[in-house]
Amino acid sequence: MEITTLTSEAIYYNTPYWKLLLKVSISATFLLFLLWMTNFFSKTTTNCCPAAQTLTSTITTSFVLHESPLIPANQITLTFAATTDYLANPGIGWQETKDFAHPQLPETVSYRRRQYNWALLNPKPGVFDWSPIDEDLQEAVAQGRQFSFRVYNMSGESYGGHQLPQWVVEQGAVILASGEPYYSNCVYQKTWSEFVEQMRQRYDGNPDLAWIDISGYGNFNEWSWHEQTTVTENTLDTQARKHLVDIFIGGSGTIECANSQNITQTLTYTATGFQQTQLVMPYAGIRQSTRYVASRRADIGIRHDCLGSLNHTDDLLLKIGDVIESTWRRAPIIYEFCSNPDLSVALPVLKSTHASIVHDNIGDFDTAELRDLLRFVGYRYTLKQATYTPNLAPGSTIELSTQWVNSGYAPAYPRMGEDFELSFLLVDSNNNVAQEWQSSADLSLWMPAATITGTAPINLVKQSLELDRRLATGTYELKAAVIDRRSNKAIYLANERRDLSGRYPIGTVTIVGASQ
Repeated sequence: MEITTLTSEAIYYNTPYWKLLLKVSISATFLLFLLWMTNFFSKTTTNCCPAAQTLTSTITTSFVLHESPLIPANQITLTFAATTDYLANPGIGWQETKDFAHPQLPETVSYRRRQYNWALLNPKPGVFDWSPIDEDLQEAVAQGRQFSFRVYNMSGESYGGHQLPQWVVEQGAVILASGEPYYSNCVYQKTWSEFVEQMRQRYDGNPDLAWIDISGYGNFNEWSWHEQTTVTENTLDTQARKHLVDIFIGGSGTIECANSQNITQTLTYTATGFQQTQLVMPYAGIRQSTRYVASRRADIGIRHDCLGSLNHTDDLLLKIGDVIESTWRRAPIIYEFCSNPDLSVALPVLKSTHASIVHDNIGDFDTAELRDLLRFVGYRYTLKQATYTPNLAPGSTIELSTQWVNSGYAPAYPRMGEDFELSFLLVDSNNNVAQEWQSSADLSLWMPAATITGTAPINLVKQSLELDRRLATGTYELKAAVIDRRSNKAIYLANERRDLSGRYPIGTVTIVGASQ
């Protein structure tokens, strides 16, 4: 509520209503008196009118009612325009899998999968060589990126077949005529479980890992359909897929599996699973496995191959559209392009399923079209409005109220390392930070629009910025920054005038009066 009055006395929220009315009435009466005097003297002299008009405009001040009983009401409100640039922020946007050294768009999370397989990393029983993953992880960190990966134990049937260690085959794992492992085999499940447990012990909770794919089934371990796939409850294949999921997400049970002579046996297992690092479940048609993961843990992301294909899109939304809808608020939705995708098909899918990451596939992409497609993928924070007190004395308090929106498609996911802190700063004329304050706002709760045609909610942040009594008088710039706690660097906002330190201007603050 805004009140215009002729007195410079501050109005406080705890002022009784009758006193407030009395102040307004007295002020209004005084204004009428001045106007009458102006009119009277204008009939007798031509030089008094400008003086009367100047006096009236000078002593008229705008005040705002506040929630705090101690906050003076001389505040201003500023609004800010949003930008539409592609923002290379942590954990979102583009991933390159063809030319790692020269990504087509700026990349914040590197991704590897074909480079790692079970046979390479576990060449002998009890022997593990993690150096291929570690070297790529270290290189990504050196370049200021996070890392993500999948370990294969099966390439495509025409791309090399299984990638099991030879010693696993010798212990009784069965390879089918198609070249793929028999996933219901007891030895395969037991030894794969032991391998994944060692991988968990090494990588779970590593802050430089954005996510790890759940692997172990299907061509390229994308959980695709095969001749051995069945969806009837309690078949060997159904039990195998549940066990292979539990190896990653944690779980226990007793299942049936087949030995090397295809005789059914029982297998009792307990798996700790990854509990800190983000996991992502690939979807390539077996809805039952995706639904099983979602029923067990709501914090597992979903990855779909073949973005940009109308047929694949229809299949995705029909079979697991409801699972995606129940997932995206807590875990990422990730896509791989089809070969030669139709970008006009891809755009509404990215919007409606709240996508965070897209990576390439076979085929070339026009950089400008790709940039335009991915501008709003992931979170995208915009400062819309700020209200604050611009003129204060040292030791007083700036009562700052800011309005923010997430104009992207998805929220931030702390489990992926998207853990941010909102800061406000006073910067002097030499661009030195005179004082800084941290907000307790949880940016992961800043949701985007829930639907394609919806509007993103406003996130109101109120902050009392207590000024140091030793602060020198003068004019400062009030700025905002969102800091990535993992890297301690400022992320990009969808606002203009970012400075070299990643801070965005709000407005000026003048410190008046002697320092104490």
